[in-house]
Amino acid sequence: INLEYSNHAGYHILRYSVKKDKPGIIYALSKAIFEQVQGNIYGLNSYVHRNDSAENYIFFASPLKEEECHNKLENYLNSNYRIV
Repeated sequence: INLEYSNHAGYHILRYSVKKDKPGIIYALSKAIFEQVQGNIYGLNSYVHRNDSAENYIFFASPLKEEECHNKLENYLNSNYRIV
């Protein structure tokens, strides 16, 4: 899972790739964004490749400062989900 911040637009991007997309991943990550960093999610993108791997993007804004937002979300995800 990769967490980016787009400075010119003022939003964060949570990007993750999976070898095979599983039900519930987007829900779990969206819930974490909303609950942990008061994220306002306004966009999702998903690219599924021919081999069934997928690249997913969640675009969101947060009232927290960039570093605080990233630290809280990364700490939560690392302690609650197996991130490889």
